Amino acid sequence: ARLIGVFALLGAMLVAGAAIGLGVMSWQNEGMRTSYEEAMVPASLMGQLRAKSLLNFIVLGEAAGAIDKPNQVKQKVAESEQIQKDIAAVNKQLAAIHLSPEVAKKYKDYNDTTGDYSDALKEIYDGLNSSDTGTADMMDMQLRPLLMMRQDALDKLVTAQSDEVRDIYQSQVKRYRFVQTTTLAALIAGLLLALFVAVRLIRSITGALHHAVKIADQIGEGKLGHDIRVLLLAFRNMDQHLSEIVGEVRLGSDAVSTAAQQIARGNDDLSQRTQEQASSLEETASSMEEMTSTVKQNAENASHANQLARGAREQAERGGEVAGKAIAAMTEIDASSRKIGDIVGLIQEIAFQTNLLALNAAVEAARAGEQGRGFAVVATEVRSLAQRSAGAAKEIKGLISDSEEKVRTGSELVNQSGKALAEIVDSVKKVTDIVAEIAAASHEQSAGIDQVNNAVMQMDEMTQQNAALVEEASAAARAMHEQADELARQVAFFQVADSGQAAPAKAPVAAAAAVETAAVLAAVRKAQPARAMAEADAAAAGAWKEF
Repeated sequence: ARLIGVFALLGAMLVAGAAIGLGVMSWQNEGMRTSYEEAMVPASLMGQLRAKSLLNFIVLGEAAGAIDKPNQVKQKVAESEQIQKDIAAVNKQLAAIHLSPEVAKKYKDYNDTTGDYSDALKEIYDGLNSSDTGTADMMDMQLRPLLMMRQDALDKLVTAQSDEVRDIYQSQVKRYRFVQTTTLAALIAGLLLALFVAVRLIRSITGALHHAVKIADQIGEGKLGHDIRVLLLAFRNMDQHLSEIVGEVRLGSDAVSTAAQQIARGNDDLSQRTQEQASSLEETASSMEEMTSTVKQNAENASHANQLARGAREQAERGGEVAGKAIAAMTEIDASSRKIGDIVGLIQEIAFQTNLLALNAAVEAARAGEQGRGFAVVATEVRSLAQRSAGAAKEIKGLISDSEEKVRTGSELVNQSGKALAEIVDSVKKVTDIVAEIAAASHEQSAGIDQVNNAVMQMDEMTQQNAALVEEASAAARAMHEQADELARQVAFFQVADSGQAAPAKAPVAAAAAVETAAVLAAVRKAQPARAMAEADAAAAGAWKEF
């Protein structure tokens, strides 16, 4: 009964340890699943929402910049609509995931901005499809503030999800520490209990053996005060009980061996699944590292584009200043041309009056007759010079008028160039601001992905530790199975009524025990009457079996 109790206790401890181990591994596996589905996947989807929203705004900006090219605008609008469909699909996936109350509240705040943003986006699409030149201003005045509002709400959502990832990681760390503490405590308690049971069992067996040796010594000394029949009856009862115990121990050892084998198989399967999960997490960590590298490269490209945009802005501003100076110079040239035209007009008027005076002088010289002939020749020459001066002044005036017209046309062209340069400067300023915002957003996204990457690496490390624990549990189960097989082999040494088989190596020992028993009975028969001998022989014939 004591042996049965010991083996039953060991079996119960084995089953309890296996059940606790399986329960703990299931608990850890559920924690890892929660970490992946409720922490990593939402963080990745939020990053996609952010990147695709900024990409859509850039595509719309390119479409607005090419408003005079309908084919390119149509292509960009189709690309933007496809991006919006991708955003809707990502948002649908994110909505189907179970989120914590805090993250769900931030996600609701983000979705509350969708209505106004969709209306503004529809107006932008209408403006682009109708080739409205004011679409760029509409984007800057309407769509851009709504996009910044959505990005701010998305930043808060990402921050809340990062806090959730950190909380889940801390919870996993607490689970691991609890499992470690519980396992060590159970191991120490099992060792202490096994030591206590072993000491009690050894004491019980050695006490009974000492008592039996004492009785055998008394019989050997010829002290037969005990009733032989009672003693033989007790031996027979003992033999029956031992047969029952050995049979039950055999059955128990077989059951323990089968259970240990099943537990070992279960632990092997669990170890394989844990290794597969660890491999999946390792691949996820590798993908996150590649994504981190890509995002960092995008952030660097955005910073470089920001620097180039600033340089272009400075060059455009310098070009605007040069155009302004050119406009001022053309204005001064126009004023100088007008003054020269006025002077030439004055010269032409003077030539006309000189011509009239020369004509009057020639008339007076003709009236004077022979005396005024020389004066008439001079008057004629003066008149000829006056006419030539008037003709030259007229030609100069025509050239100056043509020059004024060209200067006026040039001034208008320079004014138009100045306005175009001013518009270019404004557009470059807007592009510079957008690129700067994209660069800042890329840096923030890179920092967020770094945090998610760190969390994934930590979870991968915890999974590796869990895999090691599963390997240890599997090794312990296999060792227990081997010990159970060894116990069954040792128990097979005993022969009971229903089984005449025993281990071949133990047969000489069993024969020696039978010889010693027969010798004891012969000594007893010599000291007792014939009737007692007959009763003892009858009792011995049905009671003794060797073991």
